Amino acid sequence: MNDRNQLACLAMKKPTPGIRRYYYYYYYYYYYYYYYYYYYYYYYFYYYYYYYYYYYYYYYYYYYYYYYYYYYYYYYYYYYYYYHYYYYYYYYYYYYYYYYYYYYLFPGFYFFSDNSKSKSEQCLQRSDQFPAKFR
Repeated sequence: MNDRNQLACLAMKKPTPGIRRYYYYYYYYYYYYYYYYYYYYYYYFYYYYYYYYYYYYYYYYYYYYYYYYYYYYYYYYYYYYYYHYYYYYYYYYYYYYYYYYYYYLFPGFYFFSDNSKSKSEQCLQRSDQFPAKFR
């Protein structure tokens, strides 16, 4: 065995302080390399976890947005329908009011109001509303 191999063998058996220091720093950085490597993947999956977490809640609130959106339009058309419902009832009573308005203003209008009675019965029934010269 030559001198070079003997020195290498001796260095492996009893490392010098410089070699010991070298291996210490080597494993030190090796440890921290895997530490940050693990840390990196930890935050990588942590990031993706929260990415899909907020992605899920994004569609969750997106769904509820459209749910209340159609819910809003459902009640919009619901009240729109009832608006026109009362709108037509307003006009119903409006013309109903004018019907009685003309009924009392023009007694002859009565003849067109009740078809269940004959015109003579209506005339006799409402004769008190006619002018005296027609009584």
